[in-house]
Amino acid sequence: MFGLTPEATLGLISTAGGIVSGFLLNQQKIKAKAAETQIKLLAAQTEYAAKRSAFGNEEFKTRTRDVFSSLTRRIFVLMITSAVVLMMFAPLIAEMLGITMGTAVPVERTTGGSFLFGLIDTTKTEVVYEVIQQAMVTPQYLKELMIMIGTFYLGLSGIKQK
Repeated sequence: MFGLTPEATLGLISTAGGIVSGFLLNQQKIKAKAAETQIKLLAAQTEYAAKRSAFGNEEFKTRTRDVFSSLTRRIFVLMITSAVVLMMFAPLIAEMLGITMGTAVPVERTTGGSFLFGLIDTTKTEVVYEVIQQAMVTPQYLKELMIMIGTFYLGLSGIKQK
């Protein structure tokens, strides 16, 4: 084979077999070491989760025994929620009280035009504030604030109980 004697061919085949088997054994060692590392990582994560759960349970027990902290949290959430609702309904409440109060809304206005197939362009875009009477104000940040309050209050209470 390839001009080699049978003894040389057998020597090359046995050498190649040794190299391949050594490579495969090395790969098995690497896999075993990776599996061992993975098991250690899972054990550490399980231990961390158990400690965190124990801390959460202790914190929940302390928090439920302490009436002042739970009452403070409820008052805080109630005050922020009522302030947000008051901001949203302020124009309607003012109108019911006889106070004329409008909501200024920015509106873009375009004036002018283009002439001679667009060669002369006199268009101007300007922001004009129009006052809307008896409108409920609901900017996006108020909605997000309400969602944040709800998740803070309900989420914190629910997570700590588990």
